Amino acid sequence: MAVRATLQRRFNIIGPPRSTNSKLEEAREAFTLVLSRLAEASSNERSTQDQSFMAAINGLAGYQRVPPAPLDMGFMSAALLKLRDTSPNLKHELVTRFANAIHRDSNITIEEAKVFRAIRATLDSPVSINGITPGDGHLLSELIPV
Repeated sequence: MAVRATLQRRFNIIGPPRSTNSKLEEAREAFTLVLSRLAEASSNERSTQDQSFMAAINGLAGYQRVPPAPLDMGFMSAALLKLRDTSPNLKHELVTRFANAIHRDSNITIEEAKVFRAIRATLDSPVSINGITPGDGHLLSELIPV
């Protein structure tokens, strides 16, 4: 660790930010905000949005959807940056849960694809939906690497 720090100082290398969150509970607020906005992108119908949210939190207790509101990019950016600082294992879980939300009905809307791409880009996620046309039904296995 000392060698790494010395090399970073000597060669002015700035590494990736340290992962500070190792558990989903520590990023709960950010996760629920981003997931709520992703669910809103799935449909204009409240019941469909609720189903998307529930598909992602499957197995988690006490998570509530953030009420629909005009998108505030400041809050969304802060939430995504909080999620970016999570551990690699948690990032994989988050991306999997977000993918479950958009795959709930085997149909990916254009808005869902855009939000999902923004999430992936922020989390430096290797998950790709290249070649998948939004609006066509696709399997979750096409979104998540095995």
